[in-house]
Amino acid sequence: MDNTISKDRATEPDEYSFEVIRLIRTAGFQPCLVSNAKSSRSAAFATSLGIPFIDYAGKPSPKGVFRAIQIMNANKERCIMFGDQIFTDILAAKRAGIMAVLVEPYDKKEIFYVRLKRIPEWIIRNIYGF
Repeated sequence: MDNTISKDRATEPDEYSFEVIRLIRTAGFQPCLVSNAKSSRSAAFATSLGIPFIDYAGKPSPKGVFRAIQIMNANKERCIMFGDQIFTDILAAKRAGIMAVLVEPYDKKEIFYVRLKRIPEWIIRNIYGF
């Protein structure tokens, strides 16, 4: 959610958020929001988009990803996780055994601890060519 399909700490989806969900559905996928954010914000956001959600996902733990796979009644070999952070989104997907796609952050403004994580992410991205 945060900085993947919306601005960091957004309380409601914007046009970009709706467009991303539309494109995901057009590609034949069923979207599900897997977020570390608090339940009230995640719930309101996902409800506005008309998609299921997992809150308090605990990424980089794969538990939230596994819960999403379960509620979507999905085959994990056919799942893809999109995320803007290597140490949460991408690592959670890899630990769950699903494909992961690293996307560029939606916006430059981020909470301080995420900005700090961007430094080692930048190093990894440059070493491995992400």
